Amino acid sequence: MLQPDLLKFGQRAVVSSNTDLVVDQSARNLANTRKVLPHNRFNLTANGRKANVFSTNNLLSEVLNGQRPLAHLTRHDRLDFIGHGNKTHFEDYTPAVLADCVVASGLQEIGVIKLAACDIGKGQFLEEFAQALINRGVRFGYLSAPKSFSSDMRFTFKALNRDRTIAPFFFLPRKFSGPLPEKFNMKTVKGNLDISFKDSRYKQ
Repeated sequence: MLQPDLLKFGQRAVVSSNTDLVVDQSARNLANTRKVLPHNRFNLTANGRKANVFSTNNLLSEVLNGQRPLAHLTRHDRLDFIGHGNKTHFEDYTPAVLADCVVASGLQEIGVIKLAACDIGKGQFLEEFAQALINRGVRFGYLSAPKSFSSDMRFTFKALNRDRTIAPFFFLPRKFSGPLPEKFNMKTVKGNLDISFKDSRYKQ
């Protein structure tokens, strides 16, 4: 067994599909509670909700302008995609197309990629995504996704010029995958990079 490389992730980046209020809230919840810096918060496409308040950065627009917005991430970092999904797609993206998007954004190495979208972990999406990343030369430690519908019980709002996140149902877990707390209903796929994180599902 490998000794853990890190007690926690170094940098975290979040990419929101910016599809609707549910996705926007989940992205804001994660970014706020995990202190994700503004330059690591992205909307996936420009064609999203006009009321979005998660980020002004657009991942694909930056790529089209010749930038590589994910190139700074390393094996000690984590990348979260938040959106809607099913067993075969993340939003409109197949595993191969999502891998193309990741590569075009400059990602070469990452510790963990988590896809926070319903049912992504139920089928073979993660396995196909893993192979697509490997085929494109991306090194990664783990992929992770819920095996059922995904829900976040928290809510983020702006007060005194800053985001604040609350859990209205304080007696419930903060996130669910199906009827179970999220951590009990996740699929994790090992990648081509040997790395472990202490006290997490991402270890050998």
